[in-house]
Amino acid sequence: GGYCAGILTHTALNENLTIEYNNFIHVEEGIHFIQIASYHPGSPASACSTCVVEYNYIYNYHRIGFEFQIVATNELYFDHNAIVDPLGASYGTFAISLACCTYSTDQQAPGYSPAYSLNDNVLLATVAGYQCPPFGVEFWGDGATGTNSLVQGLFCNGYTWGYGAAPWAISNNYICGPNFAGGGGYISNEEHQNNPPAQSGNVTAPGCSATASTAPSISPAGGSFSGSQTVSLTDTGPNTSIWYTTDGSAPVPGSGTAQIYTGPFTLTGGTTVKAVGMWGAANQPTSYPAGYGYIPSSVVTATFAPAAAFKRAGATAASPSGGAAAMAAPASHAAGGAAAIPVPNPVLQSVSIAPASSSVAIGESIQVKATAVYSDGSSRDVTGSFLWNSSDERTIAVSPSGAVSGLASGRAALYGSYDGMQASAEASSAIGDVQWSGPLVIARGGVYTGNWQSTDAKTPAVSIATTEPVVIENSRIRGVGALIQSARDGADLTVRNSIGVGLTPAAKGQPNGDFLDASSPSHLDVENNYMENLRYGVVVNGFSPGAAGERTLTIRANRARNISSRLGDGAGGYLPAGMGQSAVSSFVKLEDLHSVPGIDVGWNEIVDSSALNPPDAVIELYRSSGTVNQPLDLHDSYIQSIAAPQSSGDAFHGAGIKIDGAPEDTEQNASAFAFVHRNQVVGAFAFGIAIAAGHDNLAANNRVFSSGVFADGAKSRAPGAGLSIADAYGNLERGSSYNNSMQDNLAGWQCWSAACADQGYRRDLYLPASPADYSTNAAVTAGKITPAMEEGEYQLWLRKASSAGVQVGPSF
Repeated sequence: GGYCAGILTHTALNENLTIEYNNFIHVEEGIHFIQIASYHPGSPASACSTCVVEYNYIYNYHRIGFEFQIVATNELYFDHNAIVDPLGASYGTFAISLACCTYSTDQQAPGYSPAYSLNDNVLLATVAGYQCPPFGVEFWGDGATGTNSLVQGLFCNGYTWGYGAAPWAISNNYICGPNFAGGGGYISNEEHQNNPPAQSGNVTAPGCSATASTAPSISPAGGSFSGSQTVSLTDTGPNTSIWYTTDGSAPVPGSGTAQIYTGPFTLTGGTTVKAVGMWGAANQPTSYPAGYGYIPSSVVTATFAPAAAFKRAGATAASPSGGAAAMAAPASHAAGGAAAIPVPNPVLQSVSIAPASSSVAIGESIQVKATAVYSDGSSRDVTGSFLWNSSDERTIAVSPSGAVSGLASGRAALYGSYDGMQASAEASSAIGDVQWSGPLVIARGGVYTGNWQSTDAKTPAVSIATTEPVVIENSRIRGVGALIQSARDGADLTVRNSIGVGLTPAAKGQPNGDFLDASSPSHLDVENNYMENLRYGVVVNGFSPGAAGERTLTIRANRARNISSRLGDGAGGYLPAGMGQSAVSSFVKLEDLHSVPGIDVGWNEIVDSSALNPPDAVIELYRSSGTVNQPLDLHDSYIQSIAAPQSSGDAFHGAGIKIDGAPEDTEQNASAFAFVHRNQVVGAFAFGIAIAAGHDNLAANNRVFSSGVFADGAKSRAPGAGLSIADAYGNLERGSSYNNSMQDNLAGWQCWSAACADQGYRRDLYLPASPADYSTNAAVTAGKITPAMEEGEYQLWLRKASSAGVQVGPSF
């Protein structure tokens, strides 16, 4: 009777959930995630860690096609779904409803900011006779994006937005129909909030027209072949499947002899292949009412024919006149006329990449090319059709067009294939050929660009000696001590799109320098930089209050490599790891920043692949705090330590993220009001995320993974845990350690210590005994965490950063 839901969830899963390729017909609700727990600050319920809802067809729903109703998740991908013909007339009729994702304290923890992505969907209402409004999309959600969708027909609201916070956006949608102008509007404000999402590229119109899909390509593009021919079809658009025929008829999606393409197919005889692109999947509509939805693309055609046998005739007897022996003519030409000798189709012989060895500077790109060589000696530039890959995406990236980008120091192989033929080349990345200047002292405000170095550990490469606003950008800096030092209280400093590399210390026992050492700044912004071979990335001691409400400290979208605690040996190298021969180090250390609002540390990529002493804590708060209304925000960073060999002694230690203090902490100076969320910590640490001191700190929706396996295959014996809360300094009794919580995190942490044997050599969580507030964390169900799982986390983070439109590191 249409009074049921296709899929309805009332439970916290806290793991990945995928719903795809389903059809829901004549239902009250298609897919509905409903409130699943009582809400209070600090305890958002989690429907799933990552929800993927794609390629579903919801037809003739009576109330809601898809809804997230006061439900928390790290990520939601609602893509490539078709929701057609709402029949209900009530106020609460929605194609898509996100009534879920706000900063409201009666629903979720303050500052909770999941990522919601609604892309490439078709929402179509063609049934008349009901009152406004039904909604196309009720759009709530911190960090939500709604893009590239069709919202067409008799809706009264296209996107109606309510509560949400940046970054959120509604862009590149086609919203059309006769009711919008007199109803709620194409894009309108439902809750009268003054924080509208960013809007760009949307097309609105009172009348609708169908949208053409994108035509595919056929490879090869036709011709003759010997034996058999493998044919590949490639989707060249973001929203299309491919339908094709091999009988010469025009393909009509879903009918006739048309087939949906699932992979390369082989021809053995003469054939004409025709193909069209079509939005959606095979279970979704292949046609819509006239003037709505998507229509097939133009037809592309390729004709293939077997090559005629190429045969050299044998010699005949000499002619009576004694002339030279003649070539025998084919029987079909017996009546006369010259015989046509068939020419075989050139066969692909090899593919190569040029140059065979290339170098690219960090933050820059170069172009490489792929060339195909054929049996007739001809060659062809196939750069755009070559399937490019890099053996180390953390170091060197390559685009589908063959643009090679330097991300970090190191080497990688560029490899791939064209038409089944493989090729590879070498590539390296480094800081590049730089003309260096001596140390710089900045005594006045302004914008500074240059290449500075210092070979004296006591002299910074760049010194800030003013409180006027200073911007350092598009620069390269190196040295044996501090690269940038700001010792002036109240400094206002921005460092962006620059590279900093630490040189090997000259003196025995001396650590590497710091990228930026700032003492009590009033404003600090560090974004899109590259840092390598340093003791500290950014270390900040104290803070001078800036203007009220100002964004005080931002450390965002930086890339760092080999932030380590090793010490120089005085001979151009480093002392062996372990044996106490190390210094405390971190990528970010905030020390004695008390009640500072507006601190944002996010979207940073930190990898230690040095196989030497890793940082004590990659991101550390030491006696630092935000405020109750503006927590110190640590979010969306990727942190990985590639484990050193077992022989390196105490190299396997520290934490990915640590909130720390001291035995003499007071309630006022303890680390407090920090919100640690959506980070991914992977690899060689004793702890993934640890809260060792302080109060009112929350870690939520993070992912921590460790196989506990070193680079040489040995297993770490160090005890540790993925997630840990501990009163490390006995401050609970002194009143400075309380109300710390971990919620909705996912942990898979291998602990090979004998102390973990009774837990199956896993210690995902180390939390206070039986706390109800910690029950929403989840452990990976796999019995053993593997290096492959660790690698999968990096790919997940890359996809997340791309979806959020975040560019990490510099670009020159």
